[in-house]
Amino acid sequence: MGKSTTASMFYERGHKLLSDDLIACRPSSTDAPPRVAPGFPWMKLGEHSLGEVFERSGDGLERSVPSSSKRIVPTHERQPDSPLPLRHIYVLGYHDDNQGPQEVKIERVGAKQACLVLLSNAFVQMFLEEAGADPEHLDRCAALARQVPVSVLVRPQSTDALPSIYEAVLRDTESTRSSNASGNVSQ
Repeated sequence: MGKSTTASMFYERGHKLLSDDLIACRPSSTDAPPRVAPGFPWMKLGEHSLGEVFERSGDGLERSVPSSSKRIVPTHERQPDSPLPLRHIYVLGYHDDNQGPQEVKIERVGAKQACLVLLSNAFVQMFLEEAGADPEHLDRCAALARQVPVSVLVRPQSTDALPSIYEAVLRDTESTRSSNASGNVSQ
């Protein structure tokens, strides 16, 4: 919950959008980061997100499916034409709103927990046999967790936190780039 709204905030602030919903990603067989191909050139947003992020209504925008409240926002003008390297994975997590105001936190997870996070958020799970997980899928998630840093982005559920989320991710990605450039962190 919140993936599209979070992605739309970055898009609205000038960032490119590879995909709104899901991507196909295989680990790299080299030391280079895996590459991710662009998805469909649109975002699917509800009325609340359209109002909060884009300050507009969904009037005139096509519905994602006839019975859905989500609308399709085209992103052709800022979608890459070719695959890009995957440098970091942020998985969305929430604070308990009953605990009062909470800050946005980014929690880097180790390779074992990253593998579990990737497995639990993989779309392919819907297609696995009831008998158990596909060993190849498990191997790919484990390899990806070793190649790409994975963090949980813990935040309040309110859209009021969007500016804080944006700033926290920018600080984190700059910090990661600086560490990689100086050789302190391996990918």
